[in-house]
Amino acid sequence: MNPLEHTSLPDREALVERVKELECLYDISGLLAQLTSVEVLMPKVCKRIAQAWMFSNDALVSISLSDKVFVSKKWTAKTVFIKNDLIIDGEIKGSISVHYDASKHTQFSFLPEEEKLLLKLAQEIVAYLERQISVEKEESLKRIVERHDRLSIMGEMTAGIAHELNTPLGNILGFSEFILNDSKESKTKKDAQKIYNSAMHAREVVKKLMFFSCEIPQKKNSVALNPLVEDALEFIKPTIQKSEVNVRFTPDVKNSFTNLDSVQFTQVVFNLIINAIYASKPGDTIDVTLNTDATHLNLKVCDNGCGIPEKDQEKIFEPFFTTKPIGSGTGLGLSVVHGIIKSHKGRIQFSSEVNVGTTFVVSIPLNS
Repeated sequence: MNPLEHTSLPDREALVERVKELECLYDISGLLAQLTSVEVLMPKVCKRIAQAWMFSNDALVSISLSDKVFVSKKWTAKTVFIKNDLIIDGEIKGSISVHYDASKHTQFSFLPEEEKLLLKLAQEIVAYLERQISVEKEESLKRIVERHDRLSIMGEMTAGIAHELNTPLGNILGFSEFILNDSKESKTKKDAQKIYNSAMHAREVVKKLMFFSCEIPQKKNSVALNPLVEDALEFIKPTIQKSEVNVRFTPDVKNSFTNLDSVQFTQVVFNLIINAIYASKPGDTIDVTLNTDATHLNLKVCDNGCGIPEKDQEKIFEPFFTTKPIGSGTGLGLSVVHGIIKSHKGRIQFSSEVNVGTTFVVSIPLNS
């Protein structure tokens, strides 16, 4: 055989090879139809593909996907190989290759039909990966819909609870003020002050519940965005200094104006930065970025703190859920933020990794 020519087979042997290739395609189609996880499935696929090659005892099959590599067997020798990329939506996501030991074979040991088979196998694997991505997107969308439904129900419940609490709280505040003003005994005045302070705290909690359920009337005006964020940062400057963190603000270069409730937007900024401070260590830097495009204002708060555990990420917008120690927070900060942004027809998204940090991105339509 000429080493510079592909292997040429007698008709009978060529037929045997074609049958092996067809059987391989059939088996691989069956394997990939299972929608099993990549980690479980790909080693089986590699081993089955290796059996389809003419020199099957010498064949090594390798499938690489992102940072994962699957092989039919371990091998350290220098190889000759044929390869096909795995392309999804115009982007290379990995590759599949078949190798021979270079001391025994040349590039021409591969049959032309085997190169066509490898292309078909690559297409089968791409189809499997696209189905996997589709299933993951459906699951993610389902979780998002369920979370929104849950938050909507909780919003209705908290609105009802807030209204029910308002009347008795008003009575408690009124009568405690009456006792404070009319009582002559210092102990009675001291006790009445405690009642008044506790009722005021409870009223703040009710107000936050009403923010979450969008029951607080909005007062929208045309306001400049940069000063709103600057005012919020100035207001919490003592907290920033006490925590020994750095807050770096990048203002909107256009210094855009838009219609929104300035008090509520300031509360969004305030809560997101306070949470970032709580998650950060002394010396850490929190980046606050404000910008506008043609249709939206975008606020990003990014820290490199402790991050949010994956098991907690679906709950962070729920009222009273908190990862802080008892007594360190009400668990209403992010639920209030969610309610305010929802009432402005905006959206809030986040990404977080434990011990790496968290980024919150708020997007609100201009002139909402």
